[in-house]
Amino acid sequence: MVTDGGWIDNTSNDGFRKSVETEFSSIYVFNLRGNASGQGEIRRKEKDNVFGAGTKSTIAITLLVRNPASVQSKADIHYFDIGDYLKREEKLSLISKLKSVENESMGWTAIVPNEQGDWINHRNSAFEEFIPIGDKDDKRENAFFVNFYSRGLSSARDAWCYNSSRRELAENMNRLADFYNQQRVLFHEKKKITQI
Repeated sequence: MVTDGGWIDNTSNDGFRKSVETEFSSIYVFNLRGNASGQGEIRRKEKDNVFGAGTKSTIAITLLVRNPASVQSKADIHYFDIGDYLKREEKLSLISKLKSVENESMGWTAIVPNEQGDWINHRNSAFEEFIPIGDKDDKRENAFFVNFYSRGLSSARDAWCYNSSRRELAENMNRLADFYNQQRVLFHEKKKITQI
Protein backbone atom coordinates (compact mmCIF):
# COMPACT_ATOMS: atom_id res chain seq x y z
CA MET A 1 0.00 0.00 0.00
CA VAL A 2 1.11 3.56 -0.72
CA THR A 3 0.26 5.86 2.17
CA ASP A 4 1.20 8.98 4.07
CA GLY A 5 4.35 7.85 5.86
CA GLY A 6 3.86 9.96 8.98
CA TRP A 7 2.74 6.86 10.89
CA ILE A 8 6.28 5.44 10.71
CA ASP A 9 7.71 7.68 13.42
CA ASN A 10 4.93 9.90 14.83
CA THR A 11 4.42 9.29 18.54
CA SER A 12 0.65 9.57 18.03
CA ASN A 13 0.72 6.41 15.87
CA ASP A 14 2.45 4.12 18.38
CA GLY A 15 -0.77 2.15 18.90
CA PHE A 16 -1.11 1.52 15.18
CA ARG A 17 2.50 0.32 14.96
CA LYS A 18 1.98 -2.02 17.93
CA SER A 19 -1.13 -3.39 16.25
CA VAL A 20 0.50 -4.17 12.89
CA GLU A 21 3.45 -5.76 14.71
CA THR A 22 1.11 -8.41 16.12
CA GLU A 23 -1.22 -8.72 13.10
CA PHE A 24 1.43 -9.56 10.51
CA SER A 25 4.46 -11.82 10.27
CA SER A 26 6.61 -9.51 8.10
CA ILE A 27 6.46 -5.79 7.39
CA TYR A 28 8.44 -3.98 4.69
CA VAL A 29 8.46 -0.18 4.80
CA PHE A 30 10.02 1.78 1.94
CA ASN A 31 10.20 5.43 3.09
CA LEU A 32 10.16 7.80 0.10
CA ARG A 33 10.36 10.90 2.31
CA GLY A 34 9.13 14.25 0.90
CA ASN A 35 7.72 15.85 4.05
CA ALA A 36 7.27 19.54 3.21
CA SER A 37 6.22 20.65 6.70
CA GLY A 38 9.77 20.96 8.06
CA GLN A 39 12.10 23.94 7.81
CA GLY A 40 15.76 24.61 7.12
CA GLU A 41 18.10 21.65 6.76
CA ILE A 42 15.39 19.13 7.73
CA ARG A 43 13.24 20.38 4.82
CA ARG A 44 16.19 20.31 2.37
CA LYS A 45 16.93 16.68 3.28
CA GLU A 46 13.34 15.64 2.52
CA LYS A 47 13.54 17.40 -0.88
CA ASP A 48 10.81 16.58 -3.42
CA ASN A 49 7.74 14.43 -2.97
CA VAL A 50 7.18 11.56 -5.43
CA PHE A 51 3.73 13.01 -6.20
CA GLY A 52 5.19 16.45 -6.89
CA ALA A 53 3.10 19.30 -5.53
CA GLY A 54 0.16 16.89 -5.08
CA THR A 55 1.04 16.25 -1.45
CA LYS A 56 3.25 17.74 1.24
CA SER A 57 3.53 14.70 3.49
CA THR A 58 5.97 11.84 3.69
CA ILE A 59 5.10 8.97 1.34
CA ALA A 60 5.77 5.31 2.16
CA ILE A 61 5.28 2.05 0.31
CA THR A 62 4.39 -0.62 2.86
CA LEU A 63 4.04 -4.36 2.35
CA LEU A 64 2.26 -6.25 5.13
CA VAL A 65 2.74 -10.01 4.98
CA ARG A 66 0.64 -12.46 6.96
CA ASN A 67 2.03 -15.99 7.01
CA PRO A 68 -0.42 -18.40 8.68
CA ALA A 69 2.42 -20.85 9.37
CA SER A 70 4.42 -18.27 11.33
CA VAL A 71 4.76 -19.00 15.07
CA GLN A 72 6.38 -15.71 16.10
CA SER A 73 4.31 -13.29 18.17
CA LYS A 74 5.66 -10.13 16.50
CA ALA A 75 6.49 -9.25 12.91
CA ASP A 76 9.94 -8.99 11.40
CA ILE A 77 10.11 -5.33 10.41
CA HIS A 78 12.29 -4.28 7.47
CA TYR A 79 12.91 -0.62 6.72
CA PHE A 80 14.50 1.21 3.80
CA ASP A 81 14.96 4.99 3.72
CA ILE A 82 15.39 6.35 0.18
CA GLY A 83 17.94 8.92 1.37
CA ASP A 84 18.52 12.65 1.69
CA TYR A 85 18.37 15.48 -0.87
CA LEU A 86 16.78 13.45 -3.70
CA LYS A 87 14.64 15.13 -6.35
CA ARG A 88 11.34 13.60 -7.45
CA GLU A 89 12.86 12.16 -10.65
CA GLU A 90 15.74 10.58 -8.71
CA LYS A 91 13.31 8.91 -6.29
CA LEU A 92 11.12 7.56 -9.10
CA SER A 93 14.20 6.34 -10.98
CA LEU A 94 15.44 4.50 -7.89
CA ILE A 95 12.04 2.86 -7.39
CA SER A 96 12.07 1.68 -11.05
CA LYS A 97 15.61 0.36 -10.72
CA LEU A 98 14.97 -1.58 -7.47
CA LYS A 99 11.64 -3.09 -8.68
CA SER A 100 11.25 -5.65 -5.86
CA VAL A 101 11.65 -6.00 -2.11
CA GLU A 102 13.83 -9.01 -2.89
CA ASN A 103 16.43 -6.83 -4.62
CA GLU A 104 19.60 -7.28 -2.56
CA SER A 105 20.83 -3.76 -3.23
CA MET A 106 17.99 -2.34 -1.12
CA GLY A 107 19.86 -3.17 2.07
CA TRP A 108 16.86 -3.47 4.38
CA THR A 109 17.44 -2.37 7.96
CA ALA A 110 15.90 -4.60 10.63
CA ILE A 111 13.75 -2.57 13.00
CA VAL A 112 13.50 -3.55 16.66
CA PRO A 113 10.61 -1.63 18.26
CA ASN A 114 10.82 -0.57 21.88
CA GLU A 115 8.03 -1.32 24.37
CA GLN A 116 6.33 2.02 23.59
CA GLY A 117 5.94 1.00 19.93
CA ASP A 118 8.63 3.31 18.52
CA TRP A 119 10.28 2.03 15.35
CA ILE A 120 12.65 4.73 14.10
CA ASN A 121 13.02 7.46 16.71
CA HIS A 122 13.00 5.77 20.10
CA ARG A 123 11.76 8.10 22.81
CA ASN A 124 13.89 8.85 25.85
CA SER A 125 12.55 6.93 28.85
CA ALA A 126 14.36 9.16 31.41
CA PHE A 127 11.00 10.82 32.13
CA GLU A 128 9.85 7.60 33.82
CA GLU A 129 12.63 8.02 36.41
CA PHE A 130 11.44 11.45 37.58
CA ILE A 131 9.78 11.74 40.98
CA PRO A 132 6.02 11.75 40.36
CA ILE A 133 3.97 14.72 41.53
CA GLY A 134 1.36 12.30 42.83
CA ASP A 135 -0.95 9.48 41.87
CA LYS A 136 -4.29 8.87 43.55
CA ASP A 137 -4.20 5.19 42.64
CA ASP A 138 -0.59 4.56 43.62
CA LYS A 139 0.26 6.24 46.94
CA ARG A 140 4.03 6.14 46.63
CA GLU A 141 6.03 7.62 49.42
CA ASN A 142 8.54 9.20 47.05
CA ALA A 143 5.91 11.44 45.36
CA PHE A 144 5.83 15.19 45.97
CA PHE A 145 2.20 15.02 47.15
CA VAL A 146 1.34 11.76 48.86
CA ASN A 147 -2.04 12.40 50.47
CA PHE A 148 -2.96 15.84 49.23
CA TYR A 149 -5.11 16.02 46.10
CA SER A 150 -7.59 18.60 44.83
CA ARG A 151 -9.25 19.73 41.64
CA GLY A 152 -6.88 22.69 41.60
CA LEU A 153 -8.06 26.27 41.21
CA SER A 154 -11.80 25.95 40.70
CA SER A 155 -14.54 28.31 41.81
CA ALA A 156 -17.36 26.15 40.34
CA ARG A 157 -18.54 29.38 38.72
CA ASP A 158 -15.57 30.17 36.48
CA ALA A 159 -17.74 31.73 33.77
CA TRP A 160 -18.68 34.42 36.31
CA CYS A 161 -15.42 34.79 38.23
CA TYR A 162 -12.77 34.85 35.48
CA ASN A 163 -12.42 37.16 32.51
CA SER A 164 -9.62 38.80 30.53
CA SER A 165 -11.41 42.16 30.78
CA ARG A 166 -11.60 43.83 34.20
CA ARG A 167 -14.73 45.77 33.18
CA GLU A 168 -16.57 42.66 31.94
CA LEU A 169 -15.52 40.76 35.06
CA ALA A 170 -17.00 43.48 37.28
CA GLU A 171 -20.23 43.45 35.24
CA ASN A 172 -20.45 39.65 35.50
CA MET A 173 -19.92 39.72 39.26
CA ASN A 174 -22.55 42.46 39.71
CA ARG A 175 -25.07 40.46 37.66
CA LEU A 176 -24.27 37.37 39.72
CA ALA A 177 -24.77 39.25 43.00
CA ASP A 178 -28.01 40.87 41.76
CA PHE A 179 -29.41 37.53 40.62
CA TYR A 180 -28.47 35.88 43.92
CA ASN A 181 -30.12 38.67 45.93
CA GLN A 182 -33.30 38.51 43.82
CA GLN A 183 -33.53 34.75 44.31
CA ARG A 184 -32.97 35.12 48.05
CA VAL A 185 -35.80 37.68 48.33
CA LEU A 186 -38.14 35.42 46.30
CA PHE A 187 -37.24 32.44 48.47
CA HIS A 188 -38.04 34.31 51.71
CA GLU A 189 -41.34 35.64 50.28
CA LYS A 190 -42.42 32.12 49.28
CA LYS A 191 -41.40 30.86 52.70
CA LYS A 192 -43.59 33.50 54.42
CA ILE A 193 -46.58 32.62 52.21
CA THR A 194 -46.30 28.90 53.00
CA GLN A 195 -46.12 29.64 56.74
CA ILE A 196 -49.41 31.58 56.65
